[in-house]
Amino acid sequence: MSQVRKAGNDISCVECGSTRMWKDGLRATKSGVIQRYLCRDCGFRFSASSLGSREKTHLIQNNLNTLKKIHFSRIRIGADRPKAKNLERQQPQNDKPKREATADIKGKIVEFLWYLKKKGYASCTIRTRMNLIRRLVVLGANIFNPESVKQILAEQPWSPNSKFQAVIAYDNLAEMLGINWTPPHYRRVENLPFVPVETEIDQLIAGVGRKLATFLQLIKETGVRFSDALSLNWTDLEPESQTVKISPMKGSHPRILRLSRELLIMLNRIPNNSNRIFGNISASGLRTNLWTSRKRVAYKLSNPRINKITFHSLRHWKATVEYHRVRDILHVKKILGHRSIHNTMKYIDLEHAIFNTQGSDQFVVKVAETVEDACELVEAGFEFVTELDHKQLFRKRK
Repeated sequence: MSQVRKAGNDISCVECGSTRMWKDGLRATKSGVIQRYLCRDCGFRFSASSLGSREKTHLIQNNLNTLKKIHFSRIRIGADRPKAKNLERQQPQNDKPKREATADIKGKIVEFLWYLKKKGYASCTIRTRMNLIRRLVVLGANIFNPESVKQILAEQPWSPNSKFQAVIAYDNLAEMLGINWTPPHYRRVENLPFVPVETEIDQLIAGVGRKLATFLQLIKETGVRFSDALSLNWTDLEPESQTVKISPMKGSHPRILRLSRELLIMLNRIPNNSNRIFGNISASGLRTNLWTSRKRVAYKLSNPRINKITFHSLRHWKATVEYHRVRDILHVKKILGHRSIHNTMKYIDLEHAIFNTQGSDQFVVKVAETVEDACELVEAGFEFVTELDHKQLFRKRK
């Protein structure tokens, strides 16, 4: 058995160095009672016998004291009520299979994490599917019985998309466990996403903290995914050319996007004490920060639509506005980094639903008399329309 280390008051696993442990029950040996442990991160099992002699003696003594307290409490209960004595003795025997089953399920979930990592899934995908499996277990599903999983899914008032994702997660788990099952037929429903108005986005950015405001402004200007923005390093920035290099984490195309001078100033105000721009903040911590901040801003401005803004809403807004500006779906596909044009086509419907219904399909028209004027208009985002009386007409959407 491999050696283990003591980190403060916690035992850490030498296989991965983690201090996240589950107690895997007590074991009676010739040298006394020892504690079994299970690493929550790598699934490595070990016992207190792997520790040094001083640490092992300390743990054995603590476990013996715990057993003595339990034994004495049972004797006192039995002395007052003779019938309760038998009940107390039988209770651990009845609970033992439950404890073993719970430990087995936890161990399989840890193995599932490493199985997905070895399959090459992104960390955000692994986290989502792990949470779905844990949720099914909490709801009472037996992950070793596909019919139990189907019954739990059928009873839940989840959306078809959520059930579809849960089926995919359990399909990966069944593949790992070697279970043959017939997945239920839940189909993903394509809905048009919520796209906020730019004034609502600016109000939210103005009402949050400095780091979160910079994070939101970055997604608003570039349309990158939440995970891609969170993993950006300082070396990805090019202040001289005002660009940022995006190295996608979910199979998108790498790309270089332009940044505004205002955003560069906001980025320079973030403390540079880590390789990553936004430090080592967790994804869940950043989402919680957005949830509490937007709730406060929505209440202050009496605008409940702000509560519907998510990090991905800004990506939808950027794609919709960009298509409305240039009317080039391939250009939008390149900015978003999509590998398939089918993922980008939905923004055509979004553009028609949002801008045309608002009556904003209007243009600003400019006339260029010289080549210099034409170059300035093209750089400002104007597109050439026609030429009349030796003058060039350009237009740009309002």
